[in-house]
Amino acid sequence: MRFVSISSVGMKRIGQQSFRACSNILSLTLSAGDIEEIPAGVFRNCQNLTLLDLNSQKISSVNSESFQGLQNLGTLDLGGNSFASINPEIFSSLPRLDSFSIGSFISEIRAEIFPQNLRFVGENFCLLLRIFKYFESF
Repeated sequence: MRFVSISSVGMKRIGQQSFRACSNILSLTLSAGDIEEIPAGVFRNCQNLTLLDLNSQKISSVNSESFQGLQNLGTLDLGGNSFASINPEIFSSLPRLDSFSIGSFISEIRAEIFPQNLRFVGENFCLLLRIFKYFESF
């Protein structure tokens, strides 16, 4: 199994062992649900994952170690969630991330949180109030 898509199942949390045997998955979509948090290290065995879509959940914050082990992740979609802010540490374990989407309810985002190789930050920035120095680098 290389591509997994699960949506609208009413799952509120992801169990710590949910993805322990997922080393061959390239794309994982968990969308349109009730997930409120991403536990630290829950994806650590998904080392070949290149796309993670957590769109339209109920996530309001992400642990700094939530994406630990995703060294090949290129695309992360967190659109449709209700973040008040982004913990800069979430990108520390994502060296290949080049595309990132976030929900429209974030009020502040600082340029230094983004990895150097990030080429696309998109979707739903209509309510974004401030982006500090991000576009100065172009």
